[in-house]
Amino acid sequence: MVFFSTTLTTATTAQMIMKNKPAIKRVRQVLFVIQSLGTATYVAIGGRDFQDKKFTGAGQSISIDASGSRKWVDISSIFCSADTADAIVEIFGESYDEGCC
Repeated sequence: MVFFSTTLTTATTAQMIMKNKPAIKRVRQVLFVIQSLGTATYVAIGGRDFQDKKFTGAGQSISIDASGSRKWVDISSIFCSADTADAIVEIFGESYDEGCC
């Protein structure tokens, strides 16, 4: 298990949330925090085609973790977008590195 953190400046089209750390694909847990909206009115997080979790204020967050029989979450399947390209998302987590990544 390895702790990681990064930030991501949003785009107006969906981009991988781990764009700045592409080697991390499997995580035990991850926390997304809206650091700044900039001029954006929202930041959306979700799948490639549709980001359904919308955040409208700095400091809002969402946590995702492996539960039940799952040992890890595929973070490469999580994307984000915003209505302007200047919001900042902080990402903190614990990678699942059992012979992988």
